[in-house]
Amino acid sequence: MLVSVLICVAMGLPLGAQDAGRMGLAEAERIAESNSFDLRISRAELAATDEALDGRFREFFPSVNVSYRRNRAVARRNIDNGTHSVQVSVSQPVYDGGRTGLAYEIAQIDVALARERINEQRNQIRYQVREAYLGLLQQRENMGITRLSLQTARDVRDRAAVQLRQGAITPLDYAELENEFRRRELELQQQEDAYGDSVEDFARLLRLPDDEQVEPEPLNLHNFEIGTIQVSDDELYRLAINNRSDVRQARIDLMRSRREYLITKYDYLPTISLTGNYGKTGDDWPPRNTEWGVGINFTFRIFGNTLSNDAQYNRSDNETSTGYSTSGQLSIYDNAAWREPHLRNQIQLLQSIDSNEQLKKDILAEVRRLRREFIARTEQLKLTDRALAIQEQRFRINQLRFRRGELAVSEYLEEELQLIQGRLNYVQERISLVLAANQLELNMGLPLDSLSLVQIRELTTEEAAEQPPLWQPHARIRVPDRAELNDLQFEVLED
Repeated sequence: MLVSVLICVAMGLPLGAQDAGRMGLAEAERIAESNSFDLRISRAELAATDEALDGRFREFFPSVNVSYRRNRAVARRNIDNGTHSVQVSVSQPVYDGGRTGLAYEIAQIDVALARERINEQRNQIRYQVREAYLGLLQQRENMGITRLSLQTARDVRDRAAVQLRQGAITPLDYAELENEFRRRELELQQQEDAYGDSVEDFARLLRLPDDEQVEPEPLNLHNFEIGTIQVSDDELYRLAINNRSDVRQARIDLMRSRREYLITKYDYLPTISLTGNYGKTGDDWPPRNTEWGVGINFTFRIFGNTLSNDAQYNRSDNETSTGYSTSGQLSIYDNAAWREPHLRNQIQLLQSIDSNEQLKKDILAEVRRLRREFIARTEQLKLTDRALAIQEQRFRINQLRFRRGELAVSEYLEEELQLIQGRLNYVQERISLVLAANQLELNMGLPLDSLSLVQIRELTTEEAAEQPPLWQPHARIRVPDRAELNDLQFEVLED
């Protein structure tokens, strides 16, 4: 039990966290994709659009109907009679103004859109998992900072108790230190509770079983390499236009709107179909008299009216008789709102054109902004690192002054709180830089880590044990001696 507690404290984990399993970032992303309900729904939608595509493809082929009819008449004082008829009829559209082809292209576009949604959701899920994963690591580092500050407050309080008995400090000073120690105890407890809640949230994000919790494996967040954006804004813009799923979706939506517009625009063009039938008739079963026929059908939609014409050639009785038939039907104003679909498709087309153009402008502005933000965050991290190193040096000096009685308790506590806040800010800056790099890649439509702006990886057990705390700055501040300060003043004055 003692070993478990020591491991837990060394890794910056709250007590009880050792009961949870450990999971790496890549495994967490894989599990989240595998368990994602949204991805399952999107895959089902893709399967549905594939089925719809097959249905549209079927419309290029003839429709075939098989019918059977039996008539039986019962006569009084006469012989009963009846007939049997088996017919096969075929209808093959040969021209419809291109509407069937356009409908098939729309079905293909729907399949492409469904695939785009899956790719976008997969990248979004990876980013959400990474954000939660890094958030847990940040909370763990924050607990380590608070735990260290609590230990410092305990040492100062114990030393102050001795000084109080010696009369070196006032009871009010000791009460202030005791209160600060209790406050940090409470803060650590709150952070541990919040960390436990975040672990549960992370398990729910991965859709793990209710009794299963996992914690993140450490990453090389203290010494990751920071890359630079080697390409220009225009090149980033081209990458975004070619890879962003929303751009491709907007482009596909525009293609779909154009085809829907054309379908209703040429709705007045006739539908021409070739028809044919073949069958057997007779008084007995199986029927033996053969009959067949061929024909052509024209259907027009004009100003809300539907006109249909048929011409048929028939032969029967074993080709001993022939016949011709024509028919026509006019449905008057059976589609009173015949212009509505075309007007709606026209509106949709105009909206798609405008959205496509506006999206390109927005992406150009967004790419420039994200590029500037990443560069600024990189520089800000360097400045924060140096500022924290200065704070660390200054606090060591103030610790000596406080022990010598040269610094009041309130001033010492204020300096320490500033140092703690500086450490927290530094951890936040490092985590934010990783997320900013991933956000840039996400907004470019690229897979995460594809630009190699921030190279993070999981650590081995040995590497994790040797890695310093994330709040420890890289910069080393050397305080110049008095001679160097005099030379510096002389140079400045001489300027």
